[in-house]
Amino acid sequence: LQLSTSCLGGTTTFVTYGALLSESSARTTFPQLYNFRLVRVNGYRRCFAHPHCFLVSRGLTTGNRFASLSAEKSAGASFIGAAFSVELDQTQQRAFLEREAEY
Repeated sequence: LQLSTSCLGGTTTFVTYGALLSESSARTTFPQLYNFRLVRVNGYRRCFAHPHCFLVSRGLTTGNRFASLSAEKSAGASFIGAAFSVELDQTQQRAFLEREAEY
């Protein structure tokens, strides 16, 4: 996952589909987020598709059950996600990249 440094100091809107669907969870990384809302994302579907290093490193996996949530293109599909905006600074960018490093 990469965020452009040109985003710093300006408004950045995130569209999310996993843990950040919860406004309280999103606020742990972006305390000053605003305009939190549910959105429909067309042309994509949510799926469990790849192992997440965080889950493995914390021993939260069992057997072959260790995939984490992803989104992939899928014609005619859609899912409900969340969108919110932040005035992105270096501290929030670093927190986001640490939280979502696997993506």
